Amino acid sequence: MVNLLWEPAALATVVVLLVAGLGAVLVRWRRPDGVVAHSTWVRDLPAVQAALRRQQVTQVLGWIGTVVLVGATVVLVGRPVDVRPTPELMGRRDIVLCLDVSGSMLPYDTQILESFEQMVASFDGERIALSVFNATSRTIFPLTDDYDMVLDELARVKGNLDVDLRGSMYIEDLEYILTPDELAGLWEIWAGTLSWYGSSLVGDGLAGCSLLFDADTADRSRSIVLATDNDVQGEAIYELEEAVALADRRAASLYGLFPQEEQGTRHDRQFSRALQDVGGKVWYAEDPAAVRTVVAEVVADQGEAIAKTAPPQVTDAQRAWTGLGGIGLALLLAVRVWGRR
Repeated sequence: MVNLLWEPAALATVVVLLVAGLGAVLVRWRRPDGVVAHSTWVRDLPAVQAALRRQQVTQVLGWIGTVVLVGATVVLVGRPVDVRPTPELMGRRDIVLCLDVSGSMLPYDTQILESFEQMVASFDGERIALSVFNATSRTIFPLTDDYDMVLDELARVKGNLDVDLRGSMYIEDLEYILTPDELAGLWEIWAGTLSWYGSSLVGDGLAGCSLLFDADTADRSRSIVLATDNDVQGEAIYELEEAVALADRRAASLYGLFPQEEQGTRHDRQFSRALQDVGGKVWYAEDPAAVRTVVAEVVADQGEAIAKTAPPQVTDAQRAWTGLGGIGLALLLAVRVWGRR
């Protein structure tokens, strides 16, 4: 799409050309045709027939050249430009992955991590952090744009969480369900998140994620992807609503991911209401693969928000139109020369 910096000038040029064209048509219409009596036999001469065919071709090519030249002229008068969000500002995004690593959420967590693995390849200046929680929270890595390290850590955590607990609700059963390597990997991620006094303490987990943002980077877009079933068991320091208010005070946009099979439950209603009260969004995943769409929308949503506030980068886009006008002019000159033969 062509963006014109001087649209009034382009519009004025169109008006002038229309008036000039209309005047030329009227003058030609009022001019009497010169017809010589008893001269129709001349049209049957081969040389005349060739000349008439050449005239028809030159008229068509002349109209094409005129349209191309006039169109390019109008656009060039309006000064075509390419308007894009400033690249440096598009990279000013901070995204914290805040994952409930209780057993019921592991399939969703692995899909979120896989989706971000794929998206990190397109990041340029964005910072990403990963925090996991159950009874207590643990930071896997803080906000960083070291993408090599991020990819290594995302792959490691995803691999360790990608286990089938077979619906078990008891830690004591895991040694009979998982292989020694799977159990060791899972404990590597769960270390520092378990307690006999609670499980899925969402408020504390969200509060910890909110505190990962720098205090002096107000010019950066902040978002938290919070995946949880909100099945709180135990006493938390922060209630969910208090943690949401803390995230809101730190100017962080909230994006919740909630299991589809729990939709409509008390946990769902509380979770959705708390996030939506501060402008957050909640998605329900019918299956873990749907998480990819959610993550893509989060990143795109943040990009659009930045693009609306970032001063655009304007560059001239006249080269193509100048070339097009040159083609139209060359076509008219060629028609002029050929038509005189």
